[in-house]
Amino acid sequence: MKSDSAHQKLKQLNGWSSSLESALKRTHKETFSNPSSNGTFKIKKIKERFFWYYQLSGSGKGRSKYLCSTEPRDLSKKSSSFEYAFDVLKIKLDTQFKIKSKDSHLLHPFITEYISRNAKSGGYHFDVESFKLVKDVDLKNIKINSTTLKNRLIHIKSFYLYVKERDIPVSIIPSKGLTTLIRDYVENLRDVGKKKRYLNESKGEVIRRATIKNYLRSVRFFMDWMVSEDFGFGLFESHKFTLDFQIKLIGELWGDWIPPQDKNDMILFRQEDYKKCINDCVEIVREKWISICKSGGDKEVLRRGYNERTSVKGIKGRFHTNQPADNPIGIDIVYFVSLLQLRYGFRISEILKSFRSEDDMNKFGTPVEMRSYFSKDSYNTDVYLLYILNSKNRNRIVPIDETIWSFHEKPPMHNGKQLGKKIEFETKDGKKDFRWETNIIDVCMFLFPQSSYLFTSPNFNSKPNQPYQTNYYIGLFKNRMVEEEKTIIRNRKSGVYKEKFDGLGWKNRLITSTHHLRKYFISYMIRQDGVQPQELAEICGHTIQTMLEHYKRMDVDMGRKTLKTNRIQSILSKDNLNL
Repeated sequence: MKSDSAHQKLKQLNGWSSSLESALKRTHKETFSNPSSNGTFKIKKIKERFFWYYQLSGSGKGRSKYLCSTEPRDLSKKSSSFEYAFDVLKIKLDTQFKIKSKDSHLLHPFITEYISRNAKSGGYHFDVESFKLVKDVDLKNIKINSTTLKNRLIHIKSFYLYVKERDIPVSIIPSKGLTTLIRDYVENLRDVGKKKRYLNESKGEVIRRATIKNYLRSVRFFMDWMVSEDFGFGLFESHKFTLDFQIKLIGELWGDWIPPQDKNDMILFRQEDYKKCINDCVEIVREKWISICKSGGDKEVLRRGYNERTSVKGIKGRFHTNQPADNPIGIDIVYFVSLLQLRYGFRISEILKSFRSEDDMNKFGTPVEMRSYFSKDSYNTDVYLLYILNSKNRNRIVPIDETIWSFHEKPPMHNGKQLGKKIEFETKDGKKDFRWETNIIDVCMFLFPQSSYLFTSPNFNSKPNQPYQTNYYIGLFKNRMVEEEKTIIRNRKSGVYKEKFDGLGWKNRLITSTHHLRKYFISYMIRQDGVQPQELAEICGHTIQTMLEHYKRMDVDMGRKTLKTNRIQSILSKDNLNL
C-alpha cells in the first residue's frame, strides 16, 4: 500500500473528503450512532484494480469489509465513487453485512431483509433458505399478528421470485421504471395465475380481484419500508408505487369495482330451523354427557365401538375407538362448538381458540391477536364469563349459563369439586322431582384434554398447549353438519373401503359455513320479545347498523304472520272504513 499521503490523495481522486464523510454520517445518524459502526474508508489495490474497503474500529480478523470497486458499473453521473461506496456501506451496516457485495445492487436481497425484520416483530425467525417462518420462543416483543405476517410472506414471495429471476436492480425504486415493473408483475400474475390448487378452472378464473389487491398491497408496504426513515430502511427518499396507482392499475386490468350485493338480502330464515339446529346439538351432547355420568366419569365409555350409535334412536353421534382415551370425543367436537356458536353467536376463532383461564392466556396468548378466556363470575359461580379481547378491534364479555341436563345421573367430580347442580322442581302432576344441571363449559372442560385451551389440538401429545386448528375444524363441520348422511367408496391399494358420514344436512337450512351459525343466532334473537338491539350488539361485538345490515336474514314466516293478522277483508271492512 502507498504512503498515508498518497492513500489520502487516491481517496480524494475518487470523491472522498473528511467533511463529506462527516456530513453523510450525520445524515444517517441511526446507522452511525452505534459505536460498532465506527471505522475508516480505505482503498486497496488487487490485481491492478482498486476497491473500496471499510476498516471497522478494533482489532481482529475480519474487521476489514469489502464494499465495491472504485469504478462500479452502475455508477451514476450525479454521484462520486465514494458516495456509491458509502451507500453500499450503509446497506451492509443496516443488514449487519447479510447482503453480499455482489448482490447489493439487486432488489431481491432487500426483500428477504424486510421479511426478516418483520418476522421478529411477529415472534418468528425467517429461514431464508426454505423461505419459511419459524416460531422463536425467545422473542417476546410481539407487534404483528402472526396471521397477518404469514399472509404478507405468501404475497411478497411471488414478487421476490419475479424480481430475482430478472435481476431487477434496487435502483429502480425511486425511478419511474418502478410503475412499469409493477404493471409487468401484475400482468404476469394475471396471465400465469396462481398455483394450480387455487385455480377455479370451471369458472375460467386464474386470479381474483381481491387476491391481486392483497399481492399488490404487500409489495407497496415493502416499498414504503424501503423509503421510510421512521419505521423502515430509509434507502431512498420516495417511490412511485402509490395507492392511487394501485387502484388505477387494478381498474385497467379487472374493470371498475362494483360493490357486491349483501348475500343476506335474499336468504330466507325460519326460526323453527334455528330451534332444530339447537336441538340437534343438544341431543348429542346430552347423551354423551349422560353416558359419562352413568359411568362415574369414565370417559372410556365413549370408545365402545366406532360405528355404534348412541342409545337414543336417530342420534348421529358416534363412538371412536381410534381416539386417545383422554380425548374420546374425536370429530364430534363439532356438536359442542356448534352449540356454543348457535347459543351465543361467537365467531369460530373466539370459541375454538379460547383459553381456560386468564393465566393461560397471559402465558400463551399474543397481545396483538384475538384472545379469549374463561373466568367464573364472582357474584354467581354457576356462570362462566368469556372475555373476548381484540376481536375485530373490539373487547366484550359474554356470560354463559347454559346447562346440560343429566336428569337423575349425578355428574362426576372434577379437580376435587362436584360438577353440576341438583335442581328440585315440581312436576305437572304436583310431585316433587329433581335433575342435575351442568354448565356447558364445565362439561367441555371435563371431556376435552387438560391443556391451556378449552379445545386443544387432537395431537395434544405431540403438540401440547396448541389450539384446535380452524381449517381442520371447518372441514369437519362441512362433513358432519353441512352435508347430508352419505357413504363414500374409496379405492386404495389394500382394497375397497366404505366410509360413512353421519351428516346432519344443515345445507337444507341454508347453513354452509360456521359463520352462518352466528347469523342464525342474530336473526333469531333480534326477533324475540324483550331483546334490546343495543344489548344484542354488545354480545355480538358489532354496531347495531352492521348487525342489521349484514347478519339479519329474512324471516318469511314472521312476515306472513304479520300480514295474515291484517287481511284485506279486515282492512276493507265497513267498521274500519267508517262508512
